[in-house]
Amino acid sequence: MAIKIWVGKRESDILTYQYFDVSITFWGSNTNNNHSFCSSNRVKANYNKKFTEFVKDLLIKYISLDKNTEIHFYNNEFAYKLMNLEPLLEKYIVNINSKRILDITHHKTLSRVWLQNTIDVPDFACLSKSECHYQQLIRKYPSYDKFIIQKNMSGGGEGTYLIDKHNCEIILSNLAANDIYLISPYYENNISLSCHLLIDNKKVTVFPISQQLLNYDNNKIAYCGNKYLDNNNELAIQVKNKAINVGKRLMEINYRGICGLDFIFIQNNILLIEINPRYQGSSYLLNAVLNVYNLPSLFELNSICFSANYINNDITSQIDKMSVSFESYTSIYKLGGCNDIKNLPKNVLLFLDGLSNANKFEDGVYLYRYLKSEPK
Repeated sequence: MAIKIWVGKRESDILTYQYFDVSITFWGSNTNNNHSFCSSNRVKANYNKKFTEFVKDLLIKYISLDKNTEIHFYNNEFAYKLMNLEPLLEKYIVNINSKRILDITHHKTLSRVWLQNTIDVPDFACLSKSECHYQQLIRKYPSYDKFIIQKNMSGGGEGTYLIDKHNCEIILSNLAANDIYLISPYYENNISLSCHLLIDNKKVTVFPISQQLLNYDNNKIAYCGNKYLDNNNELAIQVKNKAINVGKRLMEINYRGICGLDFIFIQNNILLIEINPRYQGSSYLLNAVLNVYNLPSLFELNSICFSANYINNDITSQIDKMSVSFESYTSIYKLGGCNDIKNLPKNVLLFLDGLSNANKFEDGVYLYRYLKSEPK
């Protein structure tokens, strides 16, 4: 049997469903075959040269010990970065879409241009830094006074800014003069929604719909967790139908496996925000639910999508009816703020991802996350 290695951000991504033999992560415990890059000095995750070399060296070590090895990635973009650095890794990396497909789906502007004939999207423009001064944005969208500016290749809230008349010039100072950015008006009082898809050779499987919990701090929008809607909720049904339509378009370009979609609901309209061609921040929650239902993990289901087979119809039917009784919450370090885990609710499933080993913290860095069970 192949040794299965997980490469990702957090060790906790794999702790709610036992599947992997080894994990290599940015944050983790450094126990139970976990190799964590970030230990005493807790900094924001990034795929820089040091982390890339750390992962590459460990993967080469494990392959040298056992050629029967499978390498699974949280984010396939990082897999391609490693393959470019060390081509011998390619034969061991599994469940990966083509680089061309990833470039299309990960690119925020291109994916909106492509899918705007399938689903409504926010008003948007593609502008350079010099075109993003506040008065220029007001002239372009006179009905709005706040705007979202995004780097086209970014995720998890990094590279996404909320602009108003007070902070625009500060934000612009962080942008590159030689890049192009996605600009949209900010829709006040919107509801942020998301879902997981699994796309195999025959169908699109949509998981329950969640409301995303977001935090607006230091001019950025950060993901903080998820609460799941009841399957019979009218909004959840509408979003699921929209997600199926998007999934069918992805299937047409031969996208396979796991994928996340982000939406907003505003003025009785569902708008697609972006595609995330990877596992999601809430994937560990869904694995916990799949475990409760005695269903295969997301990791196993994702592997099926890349095989000649397809997900069993009975499994798809159970996923469609699956009730999610967990909520997910993520804590971010705030300089001078309250970062004490003693204030957590009782009876939560807590994941520290090596937090107890840290003694220095970067402002805004991930601290821990937890699952809270709620009666449905």
